[in-house]
Amino acid sequence: GKPILPPKWALRYWAGGAYQVWDEKSGPENYLEALEETLRKYAEIGMPDIAALGGEGKPMNNEPAYEILKKTGTKMIGWNHPSLFMSEMAQLLGTDELREIPYFMDPDDRTKQAGREVIDFAHPNAVKVVSAFFRKLWDWGLKGCMVDYGEILPVKSLSSNGMTGDEMHNGVSYWYNKAYHDAWYGEMGDDCILFSRSGCAGCQKWVGNFGGDQVSSFEGLNQAINGMLNLTSCGFSVWGTDIGGYGATENSEIYTRWLQFGTFSPYMRLHGQGEQDPWHWGDVAANTFVSHYWLRENLLNKIYSSAIIANKTGSPVSKSMALSFPGNSKLLNSESEYMFCDDLLVCPITDYLYHTKVTLPKGNWFDLWTGRLYKGGSEYDVDAPLNLTPVFIRSGSVIPVTVSGKTLSLTDKIESDSAVEALVVTAPNGKRREEYWSDKNTRTVYTSSADGNTFTVSADRASKEKVILAYGINASEVKVDGKALEKLDHMPESDESGYYVDSYTKTVIRVPASDWNSISITLGGLLSKNLAENKKITTHSFRASDTKPENIVDGKKDTQWTVTKLDEAFFSVDLGKEETIDRVEVKWVNNSGYGKNYTVSVSKDGDEWQEVSAVTDSDGMGYTAL
Repeated sequence: GKPILPPKWALRYWAGGAYQVWDEKSGPENYLEALEETLRKYAEIGMPDIAALGGEGKPMNNEPAYEILKKTGTKMIGWNHPSLFMSEMAQLLGTDELREIPYFMDPDDRTKQAGREVIDFAHPNAVKVVSAFFRKLWDWGLKGCMVDYGEILPVKSLSSNGMTGDEMHNGVSYWYNKAYHDAWYGEMGDDCILFSRSGCAGCQKWVGNFGGDQVSSFEGLNQAINGMLNLTSCGFSVWGTDIGGYGATENSEIYTRWLQFGTFSPYMRLHGQGEQDPWHWGDVAANTFVSHYWLRENLLNKIYSSAIIANKTGSPVSKSMALSFPGNSKLLNSESEYMFCDDLLVCPITDYLYHTKVTLPKGNWFDLWTGRLYKGGSEYDVDAPLNLTPVFIRSGSVIPVTVSGKTLSLTDKIESDSAVEALVVTAPNGKRREEYWSDKNTRTVYTSSADGNTFTVSADRASKEKVILAYGINASEVKVDGKALEKLDHMPESDESGYYVDSYTKTVIRVPASDWNSISITLGGLLSKNLAENKKITTHSFRASDTKPENIVDGKKDTQWTVTKLDEAFFSVDLGKEETIDRVEVKWVNNSGYGKNYTVSVSKDGDEWQEVSAVTDSDGMGYTAL
């Protein structure tokens, strides 16, 4: 069977934690105060409507917690262990008839329950037991559940289907997941989410999955990544890990890298025994969370569309490189990169690294963060500052996104009253076709085709997206349904059409009010140029090894310079003539020792300097717009 289709809200970010997080709040009501404080802190950083919260333990089992979550429209997600005593099941069913009770029998005395008190989910009444057990919680508003411990089964036991515990080794997970699916979906339709730790072939049609209890270290993160890619290569799709790991995360860097991986996973869910909310991990982690939370909101339409495609075809949301590019022997054993939603190549960082090597398949690829073009078929050493993980957009992509109407940029906060539906597009290598499903029954097919230095994006039905973000493109002409748009010298306002070239990352296009079927974009020159390259450099309190001063501005980590006195260091670049500068980029190679506070100044004559930016609490990668 094909993977389940989660409700769209379940593909947003989930907050929460394991029962230890709530039980540590001593006193009968302190967990409610902790719950309210958690929601308040999310609201303070601009997220007043967190989609869901894992309330394992006290929150899920007490009605007042549901009333708190209803104020913010947040769904309660619970937890389950697959065991009940015979007496409990008899009470739920309202019968003492042994044949009616779904219990694993002791082979030596079939009137007794085998050890560990696991429900026999292959029994015809198992679904009734599950439904009766959750009835009160459903009435309160429970919308999802971790279907945990599916591997527990007494070896010396007998199922109602005649199989022994040994024979039911894999089957117990199947029947467990199926019974929960039938009970929950029978009650709520598809407006719920179930995710299991255990499974076997066929379980993908009943529930999603989570990665288990990884240790909170880079080793655990690496295990989670490999676990996801192994599972999705077997036909499963709906999966998520505990951001930060299940235990107490060792440090903010591990937390931040795990957060980035979680952003580009089918589920983006926080869970674990410790304090895993982002404000516990310092400014860089908190700021990275904010940008990646909004990036997830940006990408929600694309992620949901990919989940629909997985439900219809079996093609998973996250794919190994071997599955995505089966003819490429260089990528066959790749464990350091994967494809997300078919268009995004993600390189998760699993060590204390700030650069990493990436092998790009044939075709053009565009850096998600900078718009820089990379030619495929080669290996590159790319930046991986602590606040960003390397992500590349495939050529010929058409990605539905939601962006802020104020900035028209990814990662910026989206106000509900100014949200804009947009498309992120990249120039194709030849011709490429993409499907976008806005819901289970509504599909738009986009075709990108190149003709010389012009490419066209056409839709098989009227497209309503009014903003196009053409990444890595310096457009010299844009036509919508054959009519040329005006080139603007500013970002287009909500009430005007035209296109504007952001000198660093993209061309921003606002189409006229009516729907459209085709957009043609003619390419101009390079988006940006390094004006400092090969220019005269003056330095003070910098040390270099086997490199020229000019190499401080070549952008390569192997020719870095070392600051010897942070409070005295400076370097200047003589451009030789007046230039228009839109952006200054500062990269620090080693995040264990970099200037967190520095200034950027400009001068027309080399004598009088004007400060244009004062950077504080740098995260190791600085960008200054001028």
